[in-house]
Amino acid sequence: MSVLIIAGILVSMPSCKYLKQKFGLGEYSLKAAIEWAKADSTRVADSLQRINADKEAIKTNLPDSVKRYCQKKRFLRKRLQILL
Repeated sequence: MSVLIIAGILVSMPSCKYLKQKFGLGEYSLKAAIEWAKADSTRVADSLQRINADKEAIKTNLPDSVKRYCQKKRFLRKRLQILL
């Protein structure tokens, strides 16, 4: 009985990082590290999907805006030639 009480006190003390890490208790557990890694990889994957979607939107919209700019430039050039 006293062994359990002493073990409980040692595990609950913040200075017993080795025991917490060894027995997988608290923030040092392997399970917590694996869960954090999974969540992090999910966040990275979501970010990459968002970036790729933005990249595709830029690819499709940029040529249209460049075409409009070129057409406007030609129109203004012709108009300037007419005026001169």
